[in-house]
Amino acid sequence: MKPTASPPPRWDAKMAYDSQSDRVILFGGWVPDVRQVAIDLNETWSYDYANNTWKNMSPPLAPPARSGHALVYDSQSDRSILFGGADGGYLSDTWEYDYNLNIWTQMKPSIFPSERCRHDMIYDSKSDRLVLFGGFSPGNPDELNDTWTYDFNNDTWTEMLPTIRPEGRESHALSYDSRMDRIILFGGWIPEQGYDDTWTYDLKNNTWTNITSSTRPSSRGGHALAYDSESDRTILFGGNSDDVWALELVPDSVPVVLATSPSDSAMYVPLDASITVKFDKAMDKSPTEGAITISPSVAWSATWKDNDTLVTFTPSEHMRASSRYSVTISKAAESADGTNMASMYPFFFTTTASPAVILSTDPADGAKDVDRNAKITITFSEPMDQLSTESAISISPGSITARSWGKENRAITLTISLEDGKRYTVTVSDSAKSASGHQLVARYQFSFVVKNGTEALDATTLMVILTTIALNAIVFTVMYLRKKKMER
Repeated sequence: MKPTASPPPRWDAKMAYDSQSDRVILFGGWVPDVRQVAIDLNETWSYDYANNTWKNMSPPLAPPARSGHALVYDSQSDRSILFGGADGGYLSDTWEYDYNLNIWTQMKPSIFPSERCRHDMIYDSKSDRLVLFGGFSPGNPDELNDTWTYDFNNDTWTEMLPTIRPEGRESHALSYDSRMDRIILFGGWIPEQGYDDTWTYDLKNNTWTNITSSTRPSSRGGHALAYDSESDRTILFGGNSDDVWALELVPDSVPVVLATSPSDSAMYVPLDASITVKFDKAMDKSPTEGAITISPSVAWSATWKDNDTLVTFTPSEHMRASSRYSVTISKAAESADGTNMASMYPFFFTTTASPAVILSTDPADGAKDVDRNAKITITFSEPMDQLSTESAISISPGSITARSWGKENRAITLTISLEDGKRYTVTVSDSAKSASGHQLVARYQFSFVVKNGTEALDATTLMVILTTIALNAIVFTVMYLRKKKMER
């Protein structure tokens, strides 16, 4: 590339790519003066690849001149973040640059890393955090090996303090493998010694892992790493050599679906059933939820438990009756260590005909003059589960003294001690379940009144009584007349 104008030559400058503005941002560095003394710079430049043009942004305010700092673009916040460096002394300030407004702003975190230079910093897009490691600080006898994260939205630095970590170093390089969700570190040096080790950092679990292999680049510092998302490789160049290396992170194992509920080909699934999927390892919730599709479509809410190995989808409304539902988990489902499933996982189930309903009751709702010796019968639309249905039925006032079931468990008969003249209310809660497992469509109530024992006799009973009295009277009269005749 041969742009018509460009920044002057310099050392220890830093660049970051602003993906939203499609510009490369450059800041600082140093140049030697006529006496070969380093002069630090505080220029801000942007590069437009499409037009092959550099532009000196000349913002009204800029960080102090420096070199050996770190500059990283935070894509979620659309800001380039700068930390530390050297200007004859050593710095520990944090700045953010807004390309669209051409404004640098100094941040004011209450806690921050110590002053340093020749550290490195990278943006972890899945965690939305900047990660800083190592560097050189004059206040330490050795190079630093601390790990920090920066949250731009809350302007907070946090020291992570992992149990295992790389040895202290400076002039190393970091990159971020977005597919595996891992930060990669290679090389760096301390006085009179270079490093040729490779480490990965898992921010979610705050763990550094040494993955150095027998085939690797030579020890070096001042080199560069960059992740190529198209080829899924981390590319290394430079340092004290002009060779090019590529690194591919290979997952230990792919995530596997262990079980689902409903199971594949399940029948008579309740219309309000939830769907659960059990994985063999912790999953990354957002891409995994996005990888699961359910057809016909229903609005669901997802909840996770068991260390993010079990996800439950709860419907916001009942599913369709007598319908086949297909669930597909695509290869985009991703474990917490950044590994995708090897193949999609489909399963299906069929819902039950409809929720159970109460067809009739005896006595009927609103019945009066119910005999005190009557029994109560409730008839359902389908066979019911005895235990859940019996526990779902209550009466007020009074209590149920006995229960019996009819053929196929479609009707239950209740024995209750009823009292004359009282009103009774029977409640069947929606916890009653059918034999196929789905609940009653809704709570059901009915009431009736027991007849009063002092009320007038019905016509049949009265006729019997009158007939009996009349017969007794005739018998008495005949006997009386016979007695009088004998006395004569």
